[in-house]
Amino acid sequence: MAHRKFTLTKKLAMLIMVAAMVSGAVFLTLQKISDDLIDGYLSSDEYYQKESARYIQRFSKYVSVNELSTSDRKAFGEWVRKENYIILTIFKDQVLQYDSNYSVADESAYGKEKVTQYAQNHSHPVKFSDGEGRVMIDGFYSSRYYDLAFTLELLGATLIFLIMVLLRFWNAKT
Repeated sequence: MAHRKFTLTKKLAMLIMVAAMVSGAVFLTLQKISDDLIDGYLSSDEYYQKESARYIQRFSKYVSVNELSTSDRKAFGEWVRKENYIILTIFKDQVLQYDSNYSVADESAYGKEKVTQYAQNHSHPVKFSDGEGRVMIDGFYSSRYYDLAFTLELLGATLIFLIMVLLRFWNAKT
């Protein structure tokens, strides 16, 4: 009897190892395929520019609806937190007014730091209550898709693992 119990334990261990290897291979395959698809579509300059333009338009609407000036930093911070995955930079009269990368301690740069050539080339005009400013929004637009793909890959691999183990037990009992 003890010999049979050891055999069942050994079979269970082998089943779990095989199911783990198969589900791991499925996970890695799905990850490679989804990463290639996401990279192919979402990493293009056209997609990045389209998403940036969409966020600039949303921000411009937010500014006009709430009648914000270039110094309403708290409202800008709230908008950035709500939107996720973006970096917002605002210049007015060639001088930095807001940067979502800066902490409260870094705010001493506001009103002093000059616009960079990069920001000048990649910013868009937005009408604020105190005049026109230049806004640059950089985003990690594909991050949410990588997160979603990872979750689905993990669920798929877990499902394969469970199906392999449970089907083996179900077949053993019938």
